[in-house]
Amino acid sequence: MTRSAARAIALSCIYEIGFHQAPIEEIIEERVGQGFSSLAGEDPLFDVPMSDKAADYIRDVVTKCAREDESLKNIIASLAVDWNINRISRVTMAILKLALTEILYRDDVPVSTAINEAVNLAKTYDTEKAPAFVNGILGAFAATLEGKGQKESAAVQEGE
Repeated sequence: MTRSAARAIALSCIYEIGFHQAPIEEIIEERVGQGFSSLAGEDPLFDVPMSDKAADYIRDVVTKCAREDESLKNIIASLAVDWNINRISRVTMAILKLALTEILYRDDVPVSTAINEAVNLAKTYDTEKAPAFVNGILGAFAATLEGKGQKESAAVQEGE
């Protein structure tokens, strides 16, 4: 399974957390653990076997995203100039939270990769205007990191 596919599955978990009171672990298990094979045939993402590496990535980013939810919302709100955070769609918020979690808490994901992947997720799962909005928010965040000299881009391993 590619890292892009694992991101899409992580996105679905993050999105679902916003709707359900179920424990995060249950939501993750439905997509990564025992529930994974039951979703095969319903969605092409689940037709390719999941590696341990992909499962670990999904568990990590979804758990960190849930744990840091308020902090991530605050970052998004501070960057969404002239936007009430409540007007941002749930899909867009989930995409932004996933990308910010990768940027802030995953050393193996370069900032540019997190942004590009988030824009691609927005193109696939969100509205026509969402990719530009996602790119703008994440680009503004990346600029703040560059100003502080944080998180140098690392080499991306193909096929993750």
